[in-house]
Amino acid sequence: MSSRSLEYATSEEVFHLCTKNLQKGVGKYHFQRFIGRGIIIFQNFPKSCPILSLPIQSMAVGGDPEARHGIVLTANYIAKRAGVKTGMALWQARQVCQEIIFVPPRMDLYLRFSRMAQEIYSEYTDQREPFGIDESWLDVTASTSIKGDGMKIAKEISSRIKYELGVTVSIGVSWNKIFAKLGSDYKKPDAITEFSKDNYKDIAWKLPVGDLLMVGRSTERTMKKLCLLYTSDAADDRISVD
Repeated sequence: MSSRSLEYATSEEVFHLCTKNLQKGVGKYHFQRFIGRGIIIFQNFPKSCPILSLPIQSMAVGGDPEARHGIVLTANYIAKRAGVKTGMALWQARQVCQEIIFVPPRMDLYLRFSRMAQEIYSEYTDQREPFGIDESWLDVTASTSIKGDGMKIAKEISSRIKYELGVTVSIGVSWNKIFAKLGSDYKKPDAITEFSKDNYKDIAWKLPVGDLLMVGRSTERTMKKLCLLYTSDAADDRISVD
């Protein structure tokens, strides 16, 4: 498959890419393979920014509920547990969670926190790849001799962001970007998960295929039609869709 944007790729092409990623440790599209346990991805801090930080109240960022238009851009975990999902119309979100509070988006605030987080990341590596405003891959391989291994660096940065910025992050640590991303999604909102070469099959292979990077709803439906239900199925080199 060429390195063109995945938005033009077929579900079969995406499937092949996901399979190659799992088997060979390639990152998003065709980035080089990283060595060691040095890939960290941080995510989720906008959901813990002040406007969504009330611990006992269902909240979501969206449009104007009075005008009855707009969608949910993000929601805190209390709202998500009630059934509120990103992309849901505001009136739908109100149906599943009557007590939800909608607040307008504050992109200036998100960008401010994103910049401050990046400043902290820059003290550990210059090999950083933002993935939207709320996620970043960090290759800390060259820093481990000074800063310690990936887990130690992740714990230190998590502590600093919580203390210096007052927000939390979810972190995945692994030897490649696919599993680092999977680790950051594995536990939220304030956790660190390591997928090592010793444990990744025990954890990742049990997860639904929709949890994989680049597997959206359409691709997930296609993969399920092919009986590819779990990440272990996507990594099975005996399976072919040719």
